[in-house]
Amino acid sequence: MDNEVLLTKADNLMQAKMLVEILKDNGIAAYYKNDSAIQVMEHIAADTHQAQAVYVKEEDLEAAKSLAEAYMRSFRPQENESAAQEDKEITSNRGKIHKIVCAVLICGAVAFLGLMVYLIVRSL
Repeated sequence: MDNEVLLTKADNLMQAKMLVEILKDNGIAAYYKNDSAIQVMEHIAADTHQAQAVYVKEEDLEAAKSLAEAYMRSFRPQENESAAQEDKEITSNRGKIHKIVCAVLICGAVAFLGLMVYLIVRSL
């Protein structure tokens, strides 16, 4: 490809392949490659989540950027403020649930120990 430029770096091989397919479906020539110093086999790159660089022609860069941004945003919802707020609420709820579960388990353990003491004393 002549006049190729880096569009973005996908987090892993699967994201890079999907992005390239989306670009091709929209008439933009694109390809991906592993930019790391050590080239590895494709299946190893996918398993280890190595970043993959996605390239397009320079004249297609602006059109490709908008498609790539929309696609990559789906993998990074924390960039959206409401998604970040939702994550905080979920974390807060998990903490509350954890405390409740711990309290129930402690109550159950105390009740079990009380029953064991009762049975031991009764058997004497």
